Amino acid sequence: MARDRAFRPSSKSDKGAFWLYGLHAARAALLNPRRAIRRAVLAGRAAEELRSSLSRVRPEIQAPDSIS
Repeated sequence: MARDRAFRPSSKSDKGAFWLYGLHAARAALLNPRRAIRRAVLAGRAAEELRSSLSRVRPEIQAPDSIS
């Protein structure tokens, strides 16, 4: 079973930004009106699962291998 985890990018332009992994963490973040969503990079299956939560951002669909 995969665990939800966060990754902090090293780019100075992304200061304060982080990546979320896992459907539960991503859904919670997408549904939080106080969270600023910059990007949503998703695998196709995740985009289908999170479709109802994606009203504030247009998802970037990628192959699972390119995201992990």
